[in-house]
Amino acid sequence: MKMKSINLLCVCIIALMIVSTFLPTTVVLTSYLSALGNNTGYPDAELSNLTPVEVSFNPDHEELYTPTNTLDFNGEKLPVIMYQGIVMVPSSRVPSSLIADIAVLVLTLICMILIIIEFIRLIININRGKIFESANIQYIWRLGIYLLISGALECVSGIIRESNFSSIGLKMNHYDLTSEWTIPWMTFMLGLLALLLARVWQIAKTMKEEQQLTV
Repeated sequence: MKMKSINLLCVCIIALMIVSTFLPTTVVLTSYLSALGNNTGYPDAELSNLTPVEVSFNPDHEELYTPTNTLDFNGEKLPVIMYQGIVMVPSSRVPSSLIADIAVLVLTLICMILIIIEFIRLIININRGKIFESANIQYIWRLGIYLLISGALECVSGIIRESNFSSIGLKMNHYDLTSEWTIPWMTFMLGLLALLLARVWQIAKTMKEEQQLTV
């Protein structure tokens, strides 16, 4: 019964990891690659080669309370306030470092896959009754390292996007446009906690071995 509840919690943790990090990264990466490979649907020659650029729309107070943009809904004009979107920009205005951002996203995706694999290996060992084992310590240690690498990759991706965005020079009335990103503090904290847990696990394993020798 206890193992079933532990396994259920582990399934929930894996599902949360997929939904919160793995799935969004996959969606953004797929959108980028799809737009890059399918940008010939515009009749205007100047718009035949477009590159997707992620943009955060920060409305000023006037736009926030009295939106100037509208959306058609069954013949009605509904006010719209934008916060996040992807703008298709002519490739000639987009720096080549966008490819570096895509590469970082791929590495982040690989890192998340490795995190899930190490976590599953740990749970399988625990299910087999192998708890205080050297292999488990290695799984937890690698899980922490991958989390820290994933956080660092998110920071690199954010810096690249901010640099790309500032060089493009997009502007819009009543909006401050940015490539907003935040430092993934939670990812770094989880990585450090995993390293701490690996160290505690190592101490517990050593204590167990000493007790067995004493007996």
